[in-house]
Amino acid sequence: MHGLVLGLLEAEVGDMQSEFRVGGGRIDFRHGGNNPDVIELVVVNHGNEHSPSQNLSELRKLCRVPYSQARRRILLILDTLENPVPKEWLRENYGGYNAGRGRFSRNTVTVVYVHPEDSYSFRWTPYR
Repeated sequence: MHGLVLGLLEAEVGDMQSEFRVGGGRIDFRHGGNNPDVIELVVVNHGNEHSPSQNLSELRKLCRVPYSQARRRILLILDTLENPVPKEWLRENYGGYNAGRGRFSRNTVTVVYVHPEDSYSFRWTPYR
């Protein structure tokens, strides 16, 4: 799935890098240029991969990417299940999590949910 999404992003926007190294590990994708973006990919196959508890490490890694390396931080959730998840439910559940303790800069993350019947996005703030 990773290669397929990389190919689609490369065809649509170009200048994509895979497995971009950042301080907290590796980010799945980075779109370069003057306004770079970093993207973490989540694929929902069994029903719980979209929950914030499953994606907390990805959220924390994304929010720590400094402005000099990325202007936007995106958690891309691709849902392959039959029924889409309501936006209000997902936003409310993600709102209960934060970036954790410590002295480091925190940046907001855009959560993008994509399902064949519905798609939406919202901003997750690392402060709770």
